[in-house]
Amino acid sequence: MRSANPVYFQKLSNKQAKFIKSLRLKKFRQQENVFVVEGAKNVRALLASQYTVQMIVGTPAFLDSHSTLGQHGTAVFQ
Repeated sequence: MRSANPVYFQKLSNKQAKFIKSLRLKKFRQQENVFVVEGAKNVRALLASQYTVQMIVGTPAFLDSHSTLGQHGTAVFQ
């Protein structure tokens, strides 16, 4: 059964990709007050925490195999 919050699948825009790449540098992570989490285990742990998730980025294969990620009402980009 689907969650009440919709899950959005769309391509990652150039602007979003550039923003994610900028987070490699500490000064941009501090400036934006965000960070990147990589790996299925870490993503699941983050979703179980009290942090607010802005977006989940993954390949179609990853998102298909971890379909429960979308139940958090988070925008999912591929």
